[in-house]
Amino acid sequence: MSGDEMRYLVVIALVLGLGGFSCGSAVAADGWNFMMHPQPGDADLSAEESRRLDDAFAKDWPESCPARVEVAYEIYNQRYPAFSRSIAADQAFSLWADYVVSIGANTTSMCIINQLAQGIIGLDRGHGPFVNFFCGKPVTDPKNDDERYLAALFAKLTAYAELNSYNAVFELTALEFLQDMVRLNPDIRYFLERFVAFEELRPMSPALITTLGEAMGAERLAFVEEAFKHRDLASVIETSPACKPWVTDAEVTDL
Repeated sequence: MSGDEMRYLVVIALVLGLGGFSCGSAVAADGWNFMMHPQPGDADLSAEESRRLDDAFAKDWPESCPARVEVAYEIYNQRYPAFSRSIAADQAFSLWADYVVSIGANTTSMCIINQLAQGIIGLDRGHGPFVNFFCGKPVTDPKNDDERYLAALFAKLTAYAELNSYNAVFELTALEFLQDMVRLNPDIRYFLERFVAFEELRPMSPALITTLGEAMGAERLAFVEEAFKHRDLASVIETSPACKPWVTDAEVTDL
């Protein structure tokens, strides 16, 4: 299987069965208890399992991350054969991936999240442009299969960011380079940039604080700062103003 094929199989599997895992819970919708059946940490791996994971991640980009995820999932199923037998085939990978991201920063979690971002970028390059699509939440309802798939990728990435995953938050901010597709609302971007700066042990750019603060206003800035104290990205997204298109109809015709 090629790296490209593996990468998109991982992304597709992630999107299938959205919402099967309760964020913050160690129990899947089908009753599988991840707390009782944890993903083995580095100290719990056998020498052979460690070698398999290291060999997978040592592959050249873009094969390294999907290979790492594939091997980590294989190891989980080998440790707990009942998992794949007790969970529907189209749900098992998604539930496992949600769990791995929920337990915190690790290489496999980083790679799962990276595949979502790469799926978004790949879809834009192969089927785009997708104009005025995402501002921290969807701009409009998706109109076709490509847009529904893209919306599902963003929904999953956002759900992971709401789990306070540094990698997911970082990827959401980084995707603004897709300027026609993504332009984060000032309040959502402020929260995300604040989170990244905090996790990287650095101050947020004073110029960015001023620019985003002026764009959202003092009252909204105070709300976002309070939400940040509680790491409550969901409340910021939920109350963020409706998205406004940033690419005009005339500009769309030139794309």
